[in-house]
Amino acid sequence: MPGGGRYQWQWVDKPLYWTVIAWTMMGHIAVSLVLFFSLPQWARSMPEASHPIELRMKGGHSYYLSPEMGWYINNDVWITFGLLGILALIMFIHRDRVRRVR
Repeated sequence: MPGGGRYQWQWVDKPLYWTVIAWTMMGHIAVSLVLFFSLPQWARSMPEASHPIELRMKGGHSYYLSPEMGWYINNDVWITFGLLGILALIMFIHRDRVRRVR
């Protein structure tokens, strides 16, 4: 369409903490993907006293994790959505420093 285009949002003066949270979210996503794809190499297939948390996968595979790792892997999607929500909230609070460009 002639003259058509999408609008983008651009910071006029980006706060440092927004950048830190954005990089934290990207690092969290990278760590989550590495842990998920390498799960068969490091996770236990039989429960132990130090690995009591069960993680069931599609295809009937079950892996047993330490309590800390189990909590992280079970909640990584919610952590990502939480960080994304914080970024959106910061943009909403500082909406006078964000402009729409074409």
